[in-house]
Amino acid sequence: MKFFLFYPLPFILYLFILVVLTHIPQLPTIPINFNGIDKIEHFFAYLILTFLLFRWIKKINYQNYFLFFLLTTLYAITDEFFQLFIPGRTASVFDFLADFLAISTIFLIYKRIKK
Repeated sequence: MKFFLFYPLPFILYLFILVVLTHIPQLPTIPINFNGIDKIEHFFAYLILTFLLFRWIKKINYQNYFLFFLLTTLYAITDEFFQLFIPGRTASVFDFLADFLAISTIFLIYKRIKK
C-alpha cells in the first residue's frame, strides 16, 4: 500500500488532473505580458508528468524507459489532437514541441542516471 501511495498514485492523480484541465474549454489565465507563457506551462506540465512516470518505473526496476518515452509522447500528440474538438481550445505544433522537449529532458536525465 505504501508503494502505491508514493509511486503510482501521484502519477495517476497528476495525469487525471492534466486530462481534466486540458478538456476545460477556457482556463482562466494570470495576466502576464509575456508571449509564449503557454509553452512554458506546457513544458513544466509534461516535465512533472514524465518525472512522476519515470520515478515510478525506476522504483519497479523496469529498464525500458524508451517505451515510456514513446507512450508519453503519444499522449502529448493525442492531447493536442483532442483539443481540436474542444471549444475555446486550439491544437498547436508548438505546444506539442514544448511537451516533447520536457519528455525528452526527463528521458535523457534518467538515461544518464541509469549508466
